[in-house]
Amino acid sequence: MILKINGTDYSEYIQHKVDIVETPRYIDGVNAGVSINGTAIYDRVATKYDLQVSLKPMPQDKVNQIIQLMESESVRVEYTSFLSGTTRTVVMHPISSEVHFLTVDNGRRIYGQTTLSFEEK
Repeated sequence: MILKINGTDYSEYIQHKVDIVETPRYIDGVNAGVSINGTAIYDRVATKYDLQVSLKPMPQDKVNQIIQLMESESVRVEYTSFLSGTTRTVVMHPISSEVHFLTVDNGRRIYGQTTLSFEEK
């Protein structure tokens, strides 16, 4: 399983393949024609895939990197797509991130229950 955000590899923090969730989002546009009763006809223009990833516990330096990435307007995300069975590389808009402090291990702060959400541009 692959997860790279702006070239930084976070693959080792994916615990299970079920931790990657792809949700199709349909983009529809008005057709030039109208139906017999005068209502607009909509066509499917594109299908975009929004992404949610849950990560296993990680040290503070990795969490800091993720927080900076999630504050960006857009990021390049490379990940293993289970819908298409391939590795996808797409420009996405970071939607939200959730990080929780877990413990201190050998003087290092460890964070867990990290969930990242992206919307394909």
